[in-house]
Amino acid sequence: LRDFELPNEIDSDPIQPLTSEAEFVLPKLTEMYSVTSAVLPLFKPNGLRKGSAVAMTDIRSYIDEYVRSNNLQSDSKKSQVQLDPIIADIVLTKGENNVTHLSWEELFKRILSKMQPVLCIEHAGQPPTYQKGKVEGIKLDIQLRASNKKVTLIENIETFGIDPKELAHTVQVGMACSATISPLPQKNKGVQIVIQGNQISYIADLLLNKYKVPRKYINGMEKAPKRR
Repeated sequence: LRDFELPNEIDSDPIQPLTSEAEFVLPKLTEMYSVTSAVLPLFKPNGLRKGSAVAMTDIRSYIDEYVRSNNLQSDSKKSQVQLDPIIADIVLTKGENNVTHLSWEELFKRILSKMQPVLCIEHAGQPPTYQKGKVEGIKLDIQLRASNKKVTLIENIETFGIDPKELAHTVQVGMACSATISPLPQKNKGVQIVIQGNQISYIADLLLNKYKVPRKYINGMEKAPKRR
């Protein structure tokens, strides 16, 4: 095996910085849920249909409105909700035929579990786009390649509006290391940036401070080199 060496290009083209000096603006990310056929009878009176994306705060409001308009809040225990046939059909599972009440939080949790997670992505000046599934944070990882040389892997930055070439170039210049960008094997899953060495500390600092990515969306920061 030859010694590991990362070339300074993406395929055959050198990584170049973006020419624009505009300050990066992180897209607005909103975790939502789409209406499924299972919960449609509950939300249909609000004008929603199957596939409608709803924010969690609005889901709570719709449930609260439904419960109060149908007088389903328990008189003796305000924290309990009486289950009418529509709600019972949505939230009860096999063997729960005798359950007549649930707490507000348990009711909300069960209804939410019957809905589809959706991520709403809003770039400035553009209409919002919707991505099925839960938010996949940026993934930082370390791998050993030939001759036990470490590389840093970066994935899933496209969701956050970050240009892979710009990020790769910034790390190249800042840490005097090489980088490559290649498509991930899974279809439509974006690209993977491979950086020479363990550069997680530097990359995490860029993501947090330059790109303003919330910490909860960055996975793998604990793999940074330990400070002595």
